[in-house]
Amino acid sequence: MKQHKPKPQPKARRARKHVVAGPDIDVSDDQLISADQTCAMLGGCSRMHLWRLVNDPDKRYRALHFPRPITIGRVGRHERKFFRLGDVRAWIASRAAAVETEAA
Repeated sequence: MKQHKPKPQPKARRARKHVVAGPDIDVSDDQLISADQTCAMLGGCSRMHLWRLVNDPDKRYRALHFPRPITIGRVGRHERKFFRLGDVRAWIASRAAAVETEAA
């Protein structure tokens, strides 16, 4: 009589950590970063929130003027979208300045 061996369980996939750069590394503003890296820079917002910032179907976020992504190629039916690091940094700085002027 044959004995059945249990099938090996697939290894759990580790979540990738998207790091733009450490504080001591000088990164060019022309570097392209992924949507996940952009979300991490924005304080861990969701990909849906980032989509709303860019596409704004309800026009609530239009006044924030979030930078548009750069589309590069396709993977299947999905386009690969990247943001310029300098554009995101400048947007964060402009929002911080706007909040400071509103508080004053």
